Amino acid sequence: MNCIGERIRAIRKDANLAQKEFGARLAITQSHISGIELGKFAPSDSLLRLICLEYGVNEGWLKNGIGDKTDPFYNGENENDIEDTFLIAIEGIKELLATKSNVKRVYYSSLLQTCIILLMNNGLEEDKYILYLDELCGMFADFERIRSFLPTILRNDNNDKSETKNATTTIEQYAKMLAESFYSVVKIYKGES
Repeated sequence: MNCIGERIRAIRKDANLAQKEFGARLAITQSHISGIELGKFAPSDSLLRLICLEYGVNEGWLKNGIGDKTDPFYNGENENDIEDTFLIAIEGIKELLATKSNVKRVYYSSLLQTCIILLMNNGLEEDKYILYLDELCGMFADFERIRSFLPTILRNDNNDKSETKNATTTIEQYAKMLAESFYSVVKIYKGES
């Protein structure tokens, strides 16, 4: 299997699914799957991540044919890891809300409520909702990347101007990606995606 389309076809065949059924689980059409399998066009990185998640496939194998085909994290062998991640998140939320500061507690509660609202399906069809969740994850990841570079810029003792410039450039790039993700979410709601 030299090309990504052949590897995607193999995943579909291993799952004993027709192109239409395979695509439906990924929120894409049968004709799109057909085009990818025939090498007419390349799948997006977002679609590749969805395939890995939905079908338990190793991303390195899917993209480049390198490594094992299956990924224990995605194929259900590590369901305890997913449950552990969820429990860690719940404990983190409890810790945040245990603060003695009413101001912080109000902000934390407001942010958590906003996250819950963002995660709710507000009338999107299931395929669009999956795309929406994928874009939302990308937005939060971009936001976290931006946040991780802020200390470099904000340090008072920073004498290395090139480090500050590089961090600023990186933040600008992630901010553009964040804006693009937000625009993608808008397009999903408008039915353009």
